[in-house]
Amino acid sequence: MYMIDYVPEQEPCNTLCQNGGQCFLSSFCICPKGFSGRYCEVSLNEQCGSFSSMTRIEIDCILCVCYNGLFICDIQPIGLCHRKSNVALPRSLRITRALHIIQSLIDMQNAFTRAANPILKNVNATITSARRAGVPVIFSQHGHPDPENEVKTSVIVNWWGASGSIKKGSFDAQLLPNLDVAPDEVILDEKTTYDAFYKTRLKSLLDKENVDTVIISGVLTQFCCETTTRSAFVQNYDIIFLSDGTGPPYKPTLDTIAHGFGKVITCAQMRERLDEIAKDRNK
Repeated sequence: MYMIDYVPEQEPCNTLCQNGGQCFLSSFCICPKGFSGRYCEVSLNEQCGSFSSMTRIEIDCILCVCYNGLFICDIQPIGLCHRKSNVALPRSLRITRALHIIQSLIDMQNAFTRAANPILKNVNATITSARRAGVPVIFSQHGHPDPENEVKTSVIVNWWGASGSIKKGSFDAQLLPNLDVAPDEVILDEKTTYDAFYKTRLKSLLDKENVDTVIISGVLTQFCCETTTRSAFVQNYDIIFLSDGTGPPYKPTLDTIAHGFGKVITCAQMRERLDEIAKDRNK
């Protein structure tokens, strides 16, 4: 049916892994017997051929389905390589309609320039791909109406102090000038805590669009991005977390998300999937 070539086991696993255990159209990573904690790269180049779109292959911790003429594979998080997978393929890997996905851009604001600027190019490119695929893009904008008077009533303002909190309407509260925001796209300027769902319109907007998968990108990785991911997960949304579309780089968050909350992939991998959806729309 197809061939899988294992990387020679004598080679150190961590020197051979090229994409952090993430899989995409024609290649993926697997941890050979005897290795742990990291994945080694192998290739899956076979096309589906005569197999139907419902063909599902399961080998060790790899799940593959036939999509657009190629096998698309998913792999269990780091540390689970040795287990036999018995879970269904996540909805985020079998998305065929853009209506089921949404991209959430978290707090790409002047206050977080140091974390946001390094990922801005990736973020803007992914926004462009999302629009081509018909995937709605939502931006959150964190701010407090009156930090000085909220110190006693808001835990987050009390924690960071009035001077360390973002005042709504200030320069720090504004979205980055080079962030690609279309005039008709939603900006959640009511966000006042780490969770973009808390007391905002986000949940109602997702439900209105029948969304089941949320793409998370923005800043800060270990605060608002991670908290919003956890909140989305417990509200029954599938998560795609962009490793180089969130900043600053913070490996503990990426490992935690991959282990228990969602799929962690690169912006390039996300754009590849979005571009496939865009091609399908134009057929």
